[in-house]
Amino acid sequence: MSKPHAPDRITQRAEQQIRQWRAGHIHARRTYRDGYLTLRVTPHWRLLSRNNGLNWELLSHADYNNQI
Repeated sequence: MSKPHAPDRITQRAEQQIRQWRAGHIHARRTYRDGYLTLRVTPHWRLLSRNNGLNWELLSHADYNNQI
């Protein structure tokens, strides 16, 4: 799920966000162009799913901007 450079607290927060999304407590946004799902972890970290939530990738905000 996460890249090795993410701090442990960010990884834990990301896992919590995924659990909340799967339980229906929070909603993911869709990117405009490609329709990817995205969840905000912190102001500097994002979760991105290219396959409707089956797999999630934890990205820094800069990497996220490059991906979408």
